[in-house]
Amino acid sequence: PSTGPVNSKWYFAEGRVGRGFREYLTIDNPTANACAVSIQYLYTMDGSSTPSTKTASVNISAATRWTESVNNDLGLADSSTTGASLAAIVTAASSCAGVVAERPMYFSNFHVTSSAAVSSGTDVVGATTLSTTYYFADVPAGSSSSGSYTSYITVLNPNTTTANVTVNYYANGSKVQSQTLAVPPTSRGTIPPGAVTMPQHVAAVVTSDQPIMVERPTYFTGVNGISGAYDVVGAPKSASDWLFAEGYTGTGFQEYLTIANLDPANTASVTVTLKSGSGATNSTNLSVGPQSQVIWNVNSANTFSGSSAEVSAE
Repeated sequence: PSTGPVNSKWYFAEGRVGRGFREYLTIDNPTANACAVSIQYLYTMDGSSTPSTKTASVNISAATRWTESVNNDLGLADSSTTGASLAAIVTAASSCAGVVAERPMYFSNFHVTSSAAVSSGTDVVGATTLSTTYYFADVPAGSSSSGSYTSYITVLNPNTTTANVTVNYYANGSKVQSQTLAVPPTSRGTIPPGAVTMPQHVAAVVTSDQPIMVERPTYFTGVNGISGAYDVVGAPKSASDWLFAEGYTGTGFQEYLTIANLDPANTASVTVTLKSGSGATNSTNLSVGPQSQVIWNVNSANTFSGSSAEVSAE
């Protein structure tokens, strides 16, 4: 048993069950006492504009990991011909210290383009707080010779008031597009960046008049010869220091760092330091212009003396 890090509430804006999608919530109670946990689903069935809610309750023993099948809770097998998009809120009872929650999701035959489908999976740790602003260094969408992408901006509004959400997209020093969405109370909303014309890779700022939680799932095909998916929780604020424990540039692997500067006027002077499994380090200086992004090739830089394929970054 451990005292943490735990939290009493975890938010997930993204979720999907049915039509090839299988979703779980994995919940860890690392403490010495059992914990009653409530899971609230905010979902909308395919073809419907009416949001629904459902609650599931579990009791997690001390020092135990629990796996909750979202498909089972909502009665939609991954083989179902219909589906639902959803958000979830995991809440631990006040009688326990808290839990840790993640959301692994697996899917098959999801069409990025009319002729290309993806079978893969994603996983994120939930957010423990809400915010009215979220930043994304990269929102890829559309097709080019470097691959095809489909991204979504998924929004959880847990409030009793409609959340009016705006997404501004930036590239090459200027705002290139904007989208808005009114997300009803206690519901999940979805914004499709691919519905507007803009460069294939852009940075984004999401703002809301209500506290919300935002994720950005991305599906891709033909990127360095592979297909797959990845998902991130938006950053509620920019920062001057970012740490990445994971990285690998060995045979069959391609790693990038995407760095966005969303300041409207000032260039960012950035230092990327690669830290090898061998203990060797190497730094590279970059300039990122206002309202611009740099997609930095870690493989190309991770060739210095003493470098190893296993690499962390700051």
